[in-house]
Amino acid sequence: MPARLIIILIFALSLFPMAAHAGLSGFARISLVKGDVQIRDSESGDWLPASINTPLAEEDSIWCPAGARAEIQFRNGTVIRLDSGSALDLQELGNDYQQVHLGMGRLYAKSPNQSDATLQIDAGDASVTGTGKTRLRVELNGDIEEVSILAGSAYVESAGQRTRVRGGETLTVFDDGSEIAPLKSADEWERWNVSRDRKLAKQAERGRHLPDEIEVYESELAENGEWVEAEEYGTVWRPTVVVEQDWAPYRLGRWVWRGGDYVWISHERWGWAPYHYGRWVVIAGRGWCWVPPSRGDVFWSPGYVAWVSTSTSIGWAPLAPGEIYYGYGSYGRHSVNITTIDRRTIARNPAGYRNVTINNAITVINRNEFVSGRGKPRPSRDNLFQRGDWHPERRDMRPTSREARMPSVRPVAQAQSPPPRVAQPPAREIRERYPKLKDSWPRRDAGRNRQPATERTPQPQSPQPQAAQQTRQQGSPQTQSRPQTAPAPQTERTDKPGQKGPDTAEQPRKPKEEVRRGREGKESNRTDGQAQRRVWRIEQKEKPKEKSKEEPRKEPAEKDQKQERRER
Repeated sequence: MPARLIIILIFALSLFPMAAHAGLSGFARISLVKGDVQIRDSESGDWLPASINTPLAEEDSIWCPAGARAEIQFRNGTVIRLDSGSALDLQELGNDYQQVHLGMGRLYAKSPNQSDATLQIDAGDASVTGTGKTRLRVELNGDIEEVSILAGSAYVESAGQRTRVRGGETLTVFDDGSEIAPLKSADEWERWNVSRDRKLAKQAERGRHLPDEIEVYESELAENGEWVEAEEYGTVWRPTVVVEQDWAPYRLGRWVWRGGDYVWISHERWGWAPYHYGRWVVIAGRGWCWVPPSRGDVFWSPGYVAWVSTSTSIGWAPLAPGEIYYGYGSYGRHSVNITTIDRRTIARNPAGYRNVTINNAITVINRNEFVSGRGKPRPSRDNLFQRGDWHPERRDMRPTSREARMPSVRPVAQAQSPPPRVAQPPAREIRERYPKLKDSWPRRDAGRNRQPATERTPQPQSPQPQAAQQTRQQGSPQTQSRPQTAPAPQTERTDKPGQKGPDTAEQPRKPKEEVRRGREGKESNRTDGQAQRRVWRIEQKEKPKEKSKEEPRKEPAEKDQKQERRER
């Protein structure tokens, strides 16, 4: 084999860790775990016990068995929560666009107040898309999909039709049609979500100390620590809920093999931003403090630590501000991509790491326990950085057991495993079935020229008092009647179903793609708890109303007699 070809192959293999790690960007994580929540690793295909602060990548799946709940937080502020018996597949995780697939169960989603933040939820035969500040629920009941908008608005596309659903409305999609109705009374699942939203919002109001890129993590830092001033570093954060006397950063948790690299998963509630952004220092009278990254220099990493490796042990210490991080990729100006350099040139200079001289700062674990995932990190009795056989990186450290991939090592009962219908989600088939709909939405400046599906805007017929709508937004279990709906913007189609808009071309539709709201084409009333639901139904084949011919106006008899006398 030519020498030049050998060099190219070696260089390509050296880039493999970086390529494998490219899908794990830290954009999404599991921020709450209740019960035996499980995650399907897209790399291995195994279902593993989930833990708080587990980073998520595209094509990962989450399963919540009976008695379990989970919360997924995106860096742009979007939050998705899953109830018991729910399965979710992550299709795309972008900065301004996320696409997920609800395989079964129900979810609650809350989008931030950003016009460019887009969330697409695919479930059954429907796709829900929303932008801006929106709160919604999506629930699967067999072959029926139910989309409820608690605040804001969203578009539901199904069977070739797009319907705008506003706050206070529920759209139910059947196999042969759909119907829209006022919201039902809030149940325990909705009240729990509203309560958690309030808690997170209240904590975030305490102050703004983080750069805009990671400001969504402000609430959990305010709940678990305090911000103090340091002369050299400015405003820093220190945890106040530490329970162990010999505590140090990067100790309560474990290194887990995900995305082609070892990623630190902290078991502390606040252990996301301080371990994947910024640096750590010790300040006199304050102890360990976290220095957040500066604005414009925010980079997520698997863990900002200095590694030390011997023949029997693996150790690490938190990096201080300005110190170099060696990783598989680019992580800002104070980092080096070790896949693009000769690793033998990395200087073994322990004096370059300030924190290694701090008492109890180095954490260590047996080498075999590290790669098998069965050990527990502990404080180092001696300074491994001062030994003569240490290396500033990990070498030949690929996992040797399934436990090394587990965010949390704990047994899970067989009855809690995901059912066969969601155990092996076909990622490629899901992508083909649910295309990306972002480019097909009506935009403020796009007019009516880019609508792949016929849009129907349901017209309400009975307004709901404003006070009742406000009561529901506060989490009240009672809903009295339908909310007042504002007129649709000019870019939306507001003509009645069955009529052509003045400047919208008629689009061909297949019989099965026609959405009818109901089966009889008549209005029906039904009672749901204390709320009277009024359902508007639209026939499958609607004919435009014919314009009635104006009849000649008849004058009163008295006026005719007066006119006749004048003529005489």
